[in-house]
Amino acid sequence: MRRITDGLSQATHVADFIAFQNSMSPSFGRSLVRRFKSDYYAALANGLETDAIFDYLVQTAFDNAGPRNTPSVRAAALSVVAYLFEICEIFERE
Repeated sequence: MRRITDGLSQATHVADFIAFQNSMSPSFGRSLVRRFKSDYYAALANGLETDAIFDYLVQTAFDNAGPRNTPSVRAAALSVVAYLFEICEIFERE
């Protein structure tokens, strides 16, 4: 839960980034969500539990963020996954 809270501290920045990217490429947000949903269902099919799925998605986001291994890139990956979790776009709705 702490990691989600940490990631959500940047939710406004993530929302602004996604909105900006959508203004340049209207399908950006839908493509982002589609990719994370695909990764989510793959992790679920592999038997991962909720916390492990979250960690897997953060790691996948980081792995696809480019060649730099920096705390900023890791924080950005966490923030994006936490944001999509918060708006119920990648985890199953209850």
